[in-house]
Amino acid sequence: MIKIENVKKTYQVNKKPFVAINNVSLQVPDGKIVGIVGYSGAGKSSLIRTVNGLIIPDSGKVTIDGQVVNELSRKDLRRLCHKVGMVFQHFNLLSSYTVFNNVKLALKIGAKIELRQKINVIRREIKISNFNNQELAGQIYDLKKQLRGLYISYFKHFFSSTIKTQITTTKGQIAKLVQKFNDAETKSKVNKTINPEQIVKLKKEIKHLKKSYFNDLVNDALKLVGLTSKANKYPKALSGGEKQRVGIARAIVNKPKYLLCDEATSALDPSNANEIVAVLKKIKDERDLTILFISHQIEIVKNLCDTIIVMDKGEIVEKQDADSIFSNPIHAATKQIIKGIIFDGKITLVKDQKVYQVISHDDKNANIISRVAIKFNVPVTVHYTHTVSVNNKQITYYYVSFEDEKQEQKIIGFFKHSGLEVKNYVA
Repeated sequence: MIKIENVKKTYQVNKKPFVAINNVSLQVPDGKIVGIVGYSGAGKSSLIRTVNGLIIPDSGKVTIDGQVVNELSRKDLRRLCHKVGMVFQHFNLLSSYTVFNNVKLALKIGAKIELRQKINVIRREIKISNFNNQELAGQIYDLKKQLRGLYISYFKHFFSSTIKTQITTTKGQIAKLVQKFNDAETKSKVNKTINPEQIVKLKKEIKHLKKSYFNDLVNDALKLVGLTSKANKYPKALSGGEKQRVGIARAIVNKPKYLLCDEATSALDPSNANEIVAVLKKIKDERDLTILFISHQIEIVKNLCDTIIVMDKGEIVEKQDADSIFSNPIHAATKQIIKGIIFDGKITLVKDQKVYQVISHDDKNANIISRVAIKFNVPVTVHYTHTVSVNNKQITYYYVSFEDEKQEQKIIGFFKHSGLEVKNYVA
């Protein structure tokens, strides 16, 4: 889980303090897609960059799986970055590298712990292959490796007495095994199992493993973003959407647990932006990723995110699930952001005329206006209607007025009884 607690960040702009993040707290649950929206200068990008340590907050803390990001050393921060990928607004691809090599470069920079573990298994085989009693040799090898790790922790934690006790115990275990091993080797009449050809073969396996492991990860990432056929192309041959998909592949090639997207669709046209949304959904489902998505484009966020957070002037002003924020926005900034999506015009009112906003979340209510007109035998004026898709759910907005004021309350009651929301429209 990503946890942000009371984070504050201030910049100096024209020799004056500018508060970009003002005491912000939020949690991003594992396996969810959380979107943060707001106008330019709201503090969105500054906030997301505190998550992976690109920006260090002035106060507060950012925690990922129990690790406080803003307290980590540079070395530990690099390790943490293996589990946190990031997609930027600008693709920043190397023009002299193919798509495949652009993605592979990120993999080489973030050398995989998993690969090192596989290689260490093979090196262990080489190390113990010189002895008859390979089981005991392997145990000694593992304990010595453990001992090295304990010494590192001992100095790192300022000579901890607990770790010192563990070191003493491990040394004793090694001494006993070495004595037992020496006795067994002395008594053994079997020839030693040195096999130079086998060792050469194992060393070749290490070399092949490095190459194939990297290539397999790159191919998997390109397949996920739908660019397998473009692997050998250069960036100049790609569209904007394809370049951003390379950026996404580069961010996920290390198989991170978390993916941060900072205005990942802002430089794209609507068609390409929707393709990126589909790609991110696919990646989230197949790799069980947790995604934090920053954007000023509410029309993109609504089709991607489970939860939407609204930021304004460095603060979180609203947080709701995607469906609720479109049907019941609370803060003025939220209302302004979604207004362009649900209503792009202005209703001309007759003096003292009341107009209601009726919100339907169900396709079964598609003919609700005609049903009202027939049931109550009153004319219904529909000033404007618009349907918005939110995560594949249809929300329809009707702006209506009634000529018979005496039946207004009955009609409103009927709407509500049918599962619709009714609000007074304010121009």
